[in-house]
Amino acid sequence: MKIYLANLLIACFQVMLASSSYSSFTINHLQGLSNSAVLSILQDNQGLMWFGTYDGLNCYDGRTIDVFRTDFSKGRTLDNNIISRIQIASDDKLWVQSYSGVNLFSTDSLSVIDNYVFPDEEVIVFSNRKGDSWILLESGICIIIIHIIVAL
Repeated sequence: MKIYLANLLIACFQVMLASSSYSSFTINHLQGLSNSAVLSILQDNQGLMWFGTYDGLNCYDGRTIDVFRTDFSKGRTLDNNIISRIQIASDDKLWVQSYSGVNLFSTDSLSVIDNYVFPDEEVIVFSNRKGDSWILLESGICIIIIHIIVAL
């Protein structure tokens, strides 16, 4: 009986492993990644992969990589190219944290729509599914942003 149960468990485990399909691939500078030092990775609601590096924000769609860097010739831009953290703000927006502050990035227009600069201060951002966000500063200040709605 014990041998039968052990064989049954092994067979079930093998079926589970066989049905799980994993694939691996490499993303590096040859595919267009802006820097090999990746500090943050996020998959958004549309399935796009976002990478924060020491040289900008990278978006991978499964074939190509688009790189977004600080460009002060634009009206709004990333406040810094060192991207330490990326997280979902709402369905079509990301919080992109750098070493200078926090940027609100639209995944629809693929552009920065707002900046919150906090030099020399540690920042943590929290968001809920409704789009409400809280920016907590090391100094104890809390900035609350309710329902992120931005018309472009």
